Amino acid sequence: MISMLSHSVISENNSSGQEMCEKSIRRRIYDTINVLMALGLVEKTKQHIEWKGSASHSKLTDSDRGQAADMKRQISQATIRIRQKRKQLEDEELQYVRTKTLLDRNEGICSGHTRSKRRRVNKGELARIHFPFLLVRTSNQADVQCVRTPDLQRCSLNASKDVDIYNDYDILSLMAGEAVERP
Repeated sequence: MISMLSHSVISENNSSGQEMCEKSIRRRIYDTINVLMALGLVEKTKQHIEWKGSASHSKLTDSDRGQAADMKRQISQATIRIRQKRKQLEDEELQYVRTKTLLDRNEGICSGHTRSKRRRVNKGELARIHFPFLLVRTSNQADVQCVRTPDLQRCSLNASKDVDIYNDYDILSLMAGEAVERP
């Protein structure tokens, strides 16, 4: 049977002008049949190959089906976790790029000062931004009071008009030209 298949493949390939080694083709067919036998899709006797097909899959027990369903569920959950982690990584990379841009911008501003002012700027200060930080925006007519506790751990903000509060991530997003969603 393998010889018959290999002769058929050889004759098709020779007619198209390609030279193929008969032993190589026989080996590939033999390997393919062995794989199909291992999967239970074919059965081979001496000179006869019988297709079993997917009927052999009906021999699965309820336990096997349950395990397969559990594996599919685990794969689905893992795929969701991978998407979430990928999104988190993209957000972290974006945050890094924005922070680096802000540092570079600040260094450019500081290095543009006069020579005497540059001497007073500590180079370590140029590479530092304190996170987290907040920016508060309100109208010019608003009265705003900001009171800090003596330990500098808390701050109280009182304003006579509505205020918008932006965190460090919002500021970096605005600097990148992106819109910030407000609640």
